[in-house]
Amino acid sequence: AGSDYVTQRYVEGRQEIDVRRNLVFFIWGFVYLGGVQYFIFNKVFAQKLFPTAAAFVEKPLRAKLADRAGQLTVLKQVFLDQFVHHPILFFPMFYQVKELIEGGSVAAGWRKYQKNVVEDCQTLWCIWVPAQMINMSFCPIWARIPFVAVVSSGYTCLISYMRGAQETLDVSMHIGSDEAMVAQSVAPT
Repeated sequence: AGSDYVTQRYVEGRQEIDVRRNLVFFIWGFVYLGGVQYFIFNKVFAQKLFPTAAAFVEKPLRAKLADRAGQLTVLKQVFLDQFVHHPILFFPMFYQVKELIEGGSVAAGWRKYQKNVVEDCQTLWCIWVPAQMINMSFCPIWARIPFVAVVSSGYTCLISYMRGAQETLDVSMHIGSDEAMVAQSVAPT
C-alpha cells in the first residue's frame, strides 16, 4: 500500500489518493506477498523442492562457483518462480483481487490478465530474474522474504503505475459470443 501511495502521490501527482486502488495493493501485499510467497519460497522451494538450497547459500563464493549442482538449483528456483509461479498463479490472482475489489467480475479479471500478461511478464523478468538470481544465490532462507520485500517496494510502484488505475475492456477483443456478452455486461456505460 505504501508503494501505491508513493506512486499516486509523487509519480502521478495526485492530490487525492484513490483509496480503492490503495486497498487493492494493501490486501495484495498482506495476503499474497506476505503469506503465499512466504509459503512458496520458504516451505515449497526450500524444504520440499530444493532442500540443498540452504546449504548452497551458506557456501563462500569460491565454493559456489565450483558447485555446478548448486548453480543448477538456483536456476531451477528462478525458472519456477519467474516462468511458472508468476504467469500461472501470481498475475491471475492479482487481477482477480484487483477486479473484485473494484466491483468487477472474475471473468473480467481473467480477461484483463490475458490482455496484459505478456507485458506484465516482460516487465517482471527485467527486474525479478536478476533479483531472484541474487536472492536464491546469496540470501539465507530466512532472508529471502525480506529481500523480496525490499525489491518489491520498487516493483510495486511500477505495477501500481502500470496497472493501478481501473481498466476497461474493449468488447471487440473477445472472440466468442459468450465472452462478448459477458464483456458487455461488465463494460461501463
